This record gives sequence, structure tokens and C-alpha cells, in this order.
Amino acid sequence: MKVIVLYIAGVISAVVALAYAAGCMIPEEHSVSITADYSAAAEKLYAVISDATKFMEWRSGLKSVEVKDGVITEVSSHGTMSYRFSEQVPARKLVTADTGGREKGWTGSWTFEIEPAGGGSRLTITERGRVFSPLFRVMSKLFFSYEDTARNYHADLARRLAR
Repeated sequence: MKVIVLYIAGVISAVVALAYAAGCMIPEEHSVSITADYSAAAEKLYAVISDATKFMEWRSGLKSVEVKDGVITEVSSHGTMSYRFSEQVPARKLVTADTGGREKGWTGSWTFEIEPAGGGSRLTITERGRVFSPLFRVMSKLFFSYEDTARNYHADLARRLAR
């Protein structure tokens, strides 16, 4: 019985060590951009994405949103994230800067760039992130994509603008 327990512990340790080593080879920093076109004017699009007090009305997956002293705190199934709008150019650009850091395991920003497109507007969301934990970098490669959050945001926004 002891031998089996030691064998299982050895296999688990080897898997964790291998995952950690693989994670060390994945860069800490990443950048992802996702673009979508909307029939809404740039002013309307900007008004929706910049009003954090109404995020609960249209963004899926949020459990709560609090805005206090310029800091937006969102709670979702992925945990708690706090950020602020660090740059705002109405109807053109919105940049977030997260207030996390190494203690949260990651940090980053989202840039929302709006430009005219046909009779509406085009929104490009660019996530620039840094993931400190090698194990989390491996998990992100195996189990989810950095692009998923921006794709979901675009889908939620399209539903909101269709109302």
C-alpha cells in the first residue's frame, strides 16, 4: 500500500514539475486583439462600453459590479477584478488599467478602439496581459484562450446594441 501511495505521489510531482517547466517556456506577456463591426454609431457604442454602472444589464457572467472612487470592481465566476479607466477619448478610445498585480497572479489592460465602418462603427478590443505563474500560463494554453473574454464581450455588446 505504501509503495502505491509513493508511486502516485511521485507521478503527481513529476506532472507538476513538467507543467511548471513548460510554463517557464511560455512568455509572461501576451497581446490579443479581436475586432467586430456594429451598426451603432461610435458615440452610442462608446456610451455603452464606458458606463460601468450599467454593465450588469448586458454583460454575461457578471455577479456584481461596484464603482467607487473611479475603481470598477467586477465579480464573476472567474473571481474579482478591479480596474479603472486610464484613458478616455469619447467615441474613439477607452483604456482600462487593472489595479491587481503580482499578488493576483496577473496584470494587464484592455484598449477599446472605435473607428467608423460603413454606416456604423468598428470596435477593436486589445488585451495586453502579463501572467506571472508558469502553471497558470500552461493552464491558459491547455484549457482556455486569452481571446475568449474579448469574444464574449463582443457577443454581449452585439446583443445589447440590438435592443
